Amino acid sequence: IGDEDNDGVDDSVDNCYLYNPDQTDCNGNGVGDVCDIADGTSADWNDNNIPDECECLADINTDGIVNVNDLLILIGNWDSSGIGDINLDGIVDVSDLLYVVGNWGACP
Repeated sequence: IGDEDNDGVDDSVDNCYLYNPDQTDCNGNGVGDVCDIADGTSADWNDNNIPDECECLADINTDGIVNVNDLLILIGNWDSSGIGDINLDGIVDVSDLLYVVGNWGACP
């Protein structure tokens, strides 16, 4: 019995080797979100420690679906910062466009 990451969860039932006291596993893969992000299994473009597949970052207008309305917002803000800059690199560009297209459809 031990707790190597000092998160208060016994290693025998801990879902992550990193500090993860709440044991959050939003994608249900049996691995803590903190480890999914650290290991590169999950992306976290907005650096909020929630795997992107558990959010709907491409749903720019937050209506629950990634569709043409989100695409139009993104295109309308092309080459600027702010709305549509999904990866938070400071500019709405092809990376953001590809993310929207790649996540087309209903949000998780």
